[in-house]
Amino acid sequence: MPSPDKASLLKSKYLSALPSDVQARVFELTAELARPLGEWVARYPFMRAVRVPQIALTLAAAGPFRDAPALLPCTRLVAWIFAVDDMMDEGLIPYAELCARVERCLPILDGAEGSTGQDDPLFQGLREIRDEFARSPLFPALQPHWSHATRQLLGGMQREDQWSAQYRESGQRERPSFEAYLDNGFYSIGVPATYRGALITLGDESVPSHLPRLREMEREASICVRLANDVRSYEREVAEQKLNSLTLLQQELVRSAGLTEAAALEQARATIQSSIQQGLERCTALARTGQTTTGYPERFILGIAGFACDFYTQHDYHHILVRQNG
Repeated sequence: MPSPDKASLLKSKYLSALPSDVQARVFELTAELARPLGEWVARYPFMRAVRVPQIALTLAAAGPFRDAPALLPCTRLVAWIFAVDDMMDEGLIPYAELCARVERCLPILDGAEGSTGQDDPLFQGLREIRDEFARSPLFPALQPHWSHATRQLLGGMQREDQWSAQYRESGQRERPSFEAYLDNGFYSIGVPATYRGALITLGDESVPSHLPRLREMEREASICVRLANDVRSYEREVAEQKLNSLTLLQQELVRSAGLTEAAALEQARATIQSSIQQGLERCTALARTGQTTTGYPERFILGIAGFACDFYTQHDYHHILVRQNG
């Protein structure tokens, strides 16, 4: 275990507010998920082992009421999503080549292997994930929804990369609206793909009849996580000249309200923090308007939103975390 001077100590108001027995279950489940996830990630060098504990903790915090086998496919999906995001962010692979590799992965989502790409580890990893989801009895009914969200995720990542390139090349003049960015970011943050995968494995057979309400909850939760992520990554993305919801709102306030950049940034931060709180409240209210048979789908999306939004106030998924007690 890394020493605290080489890692960040975990701070989580969300976890601290849980009953002690639930907290204990979250950390027990984290360990149960981290072991097999770490072994799987080690087979794919393009994935980063440093993220294994954080991914395991996030899924455990979202679903402490389920066992590790029900959550493990989602941990692998999140690791795969992070790996694709890293490839796009870092530019170590030519952009056209990476987009072609991603495109060759898409048929897997619908059960078609395609004639090319099968020797690509990116392809192989996603195929394993899909095969795990396919073992669930709910897969036939929910697969189209998961496939759609994953396609939108990958397309959204590429769109963000293109927007950021246009933003840099135009001297920061060309940019999408705040609303357009959020419509895209709702999918590109990865919550819909992860949540729809979880709906397959959580084991609640009533999910198909509750999808409209669950999708509303998903959207509220996803936008909250997107905004929280962007607040956390603002300084880094400004330095890299990449677009971010906080940057877009700040620039809109400078342009429309005549504020200085500093004043606009302060107001944008306050607006986004308020939006996150209101979104979490709307998500909670939607959970009360109906309930699946087990209540697991509602609890999972509330858990992933609550944990992730709090997590981003202190941490990110790029650095090692340790608990205070080791």
